[in-house]
Amino acid sequence: MKKWYRLALFNLVVLAFLGSVLRYKINFPLEIIQQENLLHAHSHFAFNGWVGFLLQVLILGEFSEGYKKAALFWDRFFLAGTLLNYAMAASFLWTGYSPLSIACSTGALWLTYVFSRKIYASLPPKRPQQVSIYFIKAALFFLLLSSLGPYALAAIMVSKSSHQYLYHNALYFFLHFQYNGWFTFSVLGLLTKKLENSAAFNRKTARIFFFLMAGTCIPSYLFTSLWRHRPSLVTGIIVVSAVLQTAALFFYGSCCTGT
Repeated sequence: MKKWYRLALFNLVVLAFLGSVLRYKINFPLEIIQQENLLHAHSHFAFNGWVGFLLQVLILGEFSEGYKKAALFWDRFFLAGTLLNYAMAASFLWTGYSPLSIACSTGALWLTYVFSRKIYASLPPKRPQQVSIYFIKAALFFLLLSSLGPYALAAIMVSKSSHQYLYHNALYFFLHFQYNGWFTFSVLGLLTKKLENSAAFNRKTARIFFFLMAGTCIPSYLFTSLWRHRPSLVTGIIVVSAVLQTAALFFYGSCCTGT
């Protein structure tokens, strides 16, 4: 596992380099690279090569009981993911959206399905006290749900739809369930796993926190989506979701202090 942690850290260095070049090009000419292509390479590598890759390694190390028995599979999995991530970044950098870059990003997307299935099957049996398992299962669900966004984007581009909000809403769908779903619930699952061993940890309030967060993740997408005329019902759902998420923070603070 150590080599994959080191690779994740190296990927962060690569990402920082791409980000530095991206900002350099704002003020200075660098005609060999197009700004838009560099932006796509940076963003895709950030999601797949850095954050997503690191979360996969962390979740595997913390929650998979059968890692040692399947070590060869996981080594091949992360190697395949790494090759795809770098091929994707390079293809976006030099060709932008092209058949090669789309094929690489699609391959990286399909690998998330493999990861979700294998991790879900290897999770330890659910016990009442393991609230962290709830978070990881939710994280995997939102990871799969977010993948509907790229498919919708592809359908919109193929159909050449002229609706001004469809493209952005499909993009925001992916981003919302990556940021607020996959990323957030993975981090909360890893953090809760550490806190569960503490005598001050209150599992009852932790479960309330989980259900509030999980229950509001989907409706809170309505806040990020674009509307020509937002219905009052949608506004009401957004407000209720925001209030419940704020209340969830109180329960998480309580579960960490044992009150």
